[in-house]
Amino acid sequence: MAGRIGLETDNTSVNLAAGETSVISVIVTNGGAVVDAFDLAVRNLDPSWYELTPARLSLFPKAQGVATLILHPPAAARALAGEYNFELVATSRDANSEFTSLPMRITLATSGEVSVDIEPKRIVGRKGTYRLTLNNASNTERTIVLRPTDEGELLAFAFGPAQFRSLSDAERTQTSLQAQGMPTSAASEYVSQGQSVSETVTPANPTFEWLGPSPETGQGNLTLSVPANSRAEMSITVKPRKRTWFGRDITHKFDVAATPPGVEWEEKEARRTSGELVYGPILGWLTGMPLALRRALMLIIALLILALLLFLLLRPKDDQNQASIAASQTQTAVAGLSPAQQTALAASQQNGPAQQTAAAQTAIAGGGGLSPANQTATALAIAEGPLRIERFEWVSTPDGGVQAAWEVMPPRNITVTINGTPVPPAGLQTVDIKDDVSLILEATNGTDQVSRALGLALLRPPTIKFFTANPVDAPCSGCAITLSWEITRGEKANIDGTPVPDMVGTMEVKPGTTTQYLLTAENTFGSTQAITTVNVAEGLPTATPGAAEALPTSTPGP
Repeated sequence: MAGRIGLETDNTSVNLAAGETSVISVIVTNGGAVVDAFDLAVRNLDPSWYELTPARLSLFPKAQGVATLILHPPAAARALAGEYNFELVATSRDANSEFTSLPMRITLATSGEVSVDIEPKRIVGRKGTYRLTLNNASNTERTIVLRPTDEGELLAFAFGPAQFRSLSDAERTQTSLQAQGMPTSAASEYVSQGQSVSETVTPANPTFEWLGPSPETGQGNLTLSVPANSRAEMSITVKPRKRTWFGRDITHKFDVAATPPGVEWEEKEARRTSGELVYGPILGWLTGMPLALRRALMLIIALLILALLLFLLLRPKDDQNQASIAASQTQTAVAGLSPAQQTALAASQQNGPAQQTAAAQTAIAGGGGLSPANQTATALAIAEGPLRIERFEWVSTPDGGVQAAWEVMPPRNITVTINGTPVPPAGLQTVDIKDDVSLILEATNGTDQVSRALGLALLRPPTIKFFTANPVDAPCSGCAITLSWEITRGEKANIDGTPVPDMVGTMEVKPGTTTQYLLTAENTFGSTQAITTVNVAEGLPTATPGAAEALPTSTPGP
């Protein structure tokens, strides 16, 4: 029975920070009547977090033995803050069915720093788009408020969407040095030589909220959630609120502060980065010219403007050109008129524009071949012209998104579709810019049809849609496991350095122990990585001897 095994510790609940160590004494009592050996084990805790020595105690009846459990969560942001419940188990060697367990808990405290940086530091232009990076090297998800400011509040700020990825060892160390006020050039002295990781991550509680300028928010602020051990990258566009026409270049300095949410935070908790926008006035080049040359140029410009005004006031009216325009507007009505009415309209082409318009109206109003509804439609067609696409283009939104804008004329009695979906004759449509976009605008009035295409190609690193192992938990040591993946926009890929020929495929592996596999996809614009883990529990049987070793060979996926 389990009562023959006594198990106790001097501490069942430990509070630690990542990187700290706690030593716990484990006392095992043999309550049986025979000499027995007891195996000690820890369940539901990462093996890299503890050491248990010795793993077996041999005891005489009623005797006690002492083992040592050393808990040491890794000093890395991947050891997430929170509670970790596990069990300490003692099992009898004399009777394998007899064991006793003791529940234990580690409470891991929050640790790690947050830093913010902007690149480039200086832009010369009438507006500048900078890359803002926010590093969360701590072991818990942080909610951060970004607060842009400048002296005099002369600038307007706009943030683009955020992209998240895991921090490498070097980036975590650099963040820690920045928070301590040490030069980041010293980072190489503190960085381990482990493999850096750049897989994409997603916040558990995604928040991306921009509050515009107001008396409460100042020049606006952006609240976002940054996952543990990750970097958020986004664009920030800076431009002056008002245009300046004359004068020399103006240097606008601005700061971006990263602070905790709410209003109760100390200045030391803020992390800041600075940038500059060197704004050149629109006619600033005049400032650098000699005074005499500047006056002569202004006089010439004034004379040219005066000459243009005189030309517009004194030029003769081009009656013949106006007559041609009026005639072209009536062409759509001619086909529906009787021969006598067409003759009347043709004769009116020899008159001036006023006479032409009057003739057209008379022919339409008096035409026995047109109903009142057709007369109204014909008059509208003359006024609005033929079916045409006035506008179909991309426009940007203040939050960094993209919309398709269109307008089809005339807007009456027509059918308009985008990629086959009915839409109004004019409007805006937000598009998802995660992938390439292709839109086709088509319009018809029952007689005529017009169309136009619009495309958007994204230039960015590849995306790994998935990278999985099946099964994740191996049934035996050396058993075959299937790795599967799908990559978009990839030009080449490899698994742990072994190239794979297809961007969608599978690979068979036979791990003997718990193994992590790293998939790397590359194209002209960068690379992306993903990790999948195959768990091989200790004590599992080994695959049948003599079975063929599986070489990593990929097969195209569906």
